Amino acid sequence: MPRMLQPRPFEPRKAILVSLVLLAFFAYTYTRKPPPRQWHWQGQTMGTTYSVKVIDRDHRINPDTYQDWQQDLDELLAGLNRQMSTYLADSEISQFNRWASLQPFPISEAFITVTRAALQLAEATDGALDPTLDPLIELWGFGSRGPTREPSPEAIAAARENTGYRQITVEGHALRKSRPDVHINVNAIAKGYGADAVLDAFVAQGYSNIFVEIGGEVACRGNNLSGNPWRIGVDIPRPDLPPGEQFAAIIHLDQGGVATSGDYRNFFEDTSGALRSHILNPASGMPAQSDLAAVTVVADSCMIADGMATALFVMGSEQALAWLDQHEGIEAMLQLHTAEKNQFTIRQTPGFGRYVSPATD
Repeated sequence: MPRMLQPRPFEPRKAILVSLVLLAFFAYTYTRKPPPRQWHWQGQTMGTTYSVKVIDRDHRINPDTYQDWQQDLDELLAGLNRQMSTYLADSEISQFNRWASLQPFPISEAFITVTRAALQLAEATDGALDPTLDPLIELWGFGSRGPTREPSPEAIAAARENTGYRQITVEGHALRKSRPDVHINVNAIAKGYGADAVLDAFVAQGYSNIFVEIGGEVACRGNNLSGNPWRIGVDIPRPDLPPGEQFAAIIHLDQGGVATSGDYRNFFEDTSGALRSHILNPASGMPAQSDLAAVTVVADSCMIADGMATALFVMGSEQALAWLDQHEGIEAMLQLHTAEKNQFTIRQTPGFGRYVSPATD
């Protein structure tokens, strides 16, 4: 007859060990957080596009709150447009530009902040950045009316009569002009301010890993989904290349703003074949022309980086590097034209190197 199977003797130690292993496994499975998730919003604003990325480590965002954020972002940026867009006839800035009185003109808090910053940068750069160039911007066709064209020397001289940043003052929550025909244009720093405002909106809700890009200008904080600083490509300034096609360098940043100004995106060729950039030199009323093809700035905020990139481009490389040597808190990479078309050399401040890696990384 076959032998009957005998039950194994009970072994308390093994039973306790197995129970502890199972308990640890279930406790780990129950308490382990799912991996962080990246949420991405996109849209249009300020005549360009915006992109926002947020790393949600605590899984506070769901499809419903994602849509809420999309609406909030669109409303925030549309509100800034209603304040500072020269392309909207009923915007605050357009109303101020039509204001023929020399009495104070009340404006909103954001518009005051941007104008005050623009005037401070104008003073710091000896007028290389000037928010009163709107008559010249329109004259050259780079403004709301277009098209681009080469004006006469007489027309340039007449437009310059109504420019000069000292003709605008901030008085409390109002702006005052010293001449009725003085107009302002804050496009040189508005996108940077918008990027900062979006970032601040997420910070106010407790998020700490944020990337905001508006028209190529970036404000960021914290790290990307991989846990590393955010990566920002610096384009080679060739007009024949679309944005993001080829990079001169990669910036790694976990706090601050990045902005680039150059002569390779918004320009036209005059009757002699010379390139005329949308960046105007306040000293001449002409498109800025120097050895520079592009300037990329890293600063504490995107608004400051945005304005300084424009000012440094106007200066030209030697004056720009001399200015940077005398001022802290601004790091920059300058891409210079060479004798060979679409070939550039790079000069940068000593502190800029800590942010960058080769474009091949």
